[in-house]
Amino acid sequence: MKNRNCKMFENFYTNKPGIWYFIPKDSESYKKNSPCKGFGQIKYGEGSLYTGEIYFDGKNYHKQGYGQQDFTYSSIGSIDQKRNEKKYLFIGKFDYKKTNWIHGNGILYYRDKDGNPLRFVKGFFSNLSKINEYQGEFDYSLLINGYTKEMESEFVEEEKSLIKFEMDMLNDIENPDTLFIGDSYFEFWHYKNYVNDNSFTNIFDSSKYLNIGVGGTRFKDWIKFHDELKHLPKFKNIVVNLGFNDLHHSFDTNPNTIYNDFLTFLNLYRQLFKDANFYFLTVCHSPAYFHMYKNEVRFNNLIKRNSKNNNIVIIDNSSIIALMQKSKNCFDLDNVHLNSLGYSLMHNEIIKNVK
Repeated sequence: MKNRNCKMFENFYTNKPGIWYFIPKDSESYKKNSPCKGFGQIKYGEGSLYTGEIYFDGKNYHKQGYGQQDFTYSSIGSIDQKRNEKKYLFIGKFDYKKTNWIHGNGILYYRDKDGNPLRFVKGFFSNLSKINEYQGEFDYSLLINGYTKEMESEFVEEEKSLIKFEMDMLNDIENPDTLFIGDSYFEFWHYKNYVNDNSFTNIFDSSKYLNIGVGGTRFKDWIKFHDELKHLPKFKNIVVNLGFNDLHHSFDTNPNTIYNDFLTFLNLYRQLFKDANFYFLTVCHSPAYFHMYKNEVRFNNLIKRNSKNNNIVIIDNSSIIALMQKSKNCFDLDNVHLNSLGYSLMHNEIIKNVK
């Protein structure tokens, strides 16, 4: 029997990203476009599907509460050739006020290359990173069919694997010029579905330029990765795009705290690349995080105001993209990552500033 309170959206019928359906708890509030809670499904640009509790703020639909993210048909669920496994499902807590992805207690399930249950990791997650142990007592009866207590495993820092994979491109470096260190904005520069034919390796000379961006990373992560990079050539320029995940996916998102992490990062990498010029991109104001705008501005102003003292060059990528966003969309369907136009603008700003 059809639920009369269930609103179906065009995206469901066309299998496109966006809200698929929503069942409000308070149908009267929903009819008036007033904020209310409910249940539904949201599809993401990379192919994953969220099913669970949703908060409608009067205009937009947000993941908040308990739910699951299914990676079966997502690029995130592709086979990891290094470990011969793939992500299957995350079941647990989501909180859009912290991140438009995953935030809270949960279980991340993995399958083998044939789709059979392989292992699981329990913990407190932000995005797809375990940032703390599971809060409270864990009930193993929560495990889905096919998974047993004996399949529990430790969280593997996939970021380090990706760095090692990207550093294989060092074999092509003959005259090291510029090293790109950053988060998903740099990592996704490698992927055609975000940049079309303007991928990083298509527009930069692989004998001079290296991009080791890793999605979801923060200044704190790259401070930990410092030892992994000790054997890199002495690049002339270091271009950094970090701060977004720090401001959105940390326990302490205070811009002053993030700025201190930025200083620690800068001092460490200055020791590693003693004669290099350092360039930092400002944090982009993505539509999905409109509620974080003030913190983003505060952090951007901190690095701008202190750029001379820190002997760095600021590339004000966020201002250029915000200006274009008034007339043309610069973001992917998830409203977080850049689309091909956004990448074109970022590329132009980098070329203009990095000497």
